[in-house]
Amino acid sequence: MIIIGDINTENEIIDFVNQSKPNQYSNFSVLTIKEQNGWVYIDLEKDKKKFYIQYSTVMTDTFDLIQFLAEIINLKDDIAFFPDNEGSLPLLYVKSIDEKNIRFIFAHDYELYASFANNIIDDYDLNLYKIECDILIDKKIFLKEFYKILSPFVNNYNLKEVYAQTFNIKKAKMYMDKISDYLY
Repeated sequence: MIIIGDINTENEIIDFVNQSKPNQYSNFSVLTIKEQNGWVYIDLEKDKKKFYIQYSTVMTDTFDLIQFLAEIINLKDDIAFFPDNEGSLPLLYVKSIDEKNIRFIFAHDYELYASFANNIIDDYDLNLYKIECDILIDKKIFLKEFYKILSPFVNNYNLKEVYAQTFNIKKAKMYMDKISDYLY
């Protein structure tokens, strides 16, 4: 397994994944991406239920997300990606089911981390994360959903308007080209 970010072990991640059962793909959409004041917000929807991915651009470069997505093309090992939301570490997990299909899990600790930071709870671990999405989906459909919002984001990125110039646009474009070649 490839683990990007966080300190959870492979066994902890596998145990967490095994506590959930994926739903067959029905309606999955990536709606928007925006960067504002050092934060990236990605709005998604599964079966008319909206949820979001949020991370700090100072802690996680959007290029890392794009590289994570590009790795799905020739996925051999499971990938667990923990973008940093200034201490909160949501999980994006992908496992290859077969040549065409993947399992995608998005889980987060947004509320847990807020409770921990405000001394409401003493400690928490990955097993307490909220699973927003656990689906089996065609790899191309999944990547197209992200590509449709990331392509204009990358191509129209204005370094003069961002909070901190941390986005590696050259690497992002390289991985976007890899995704484009796969999709089209």
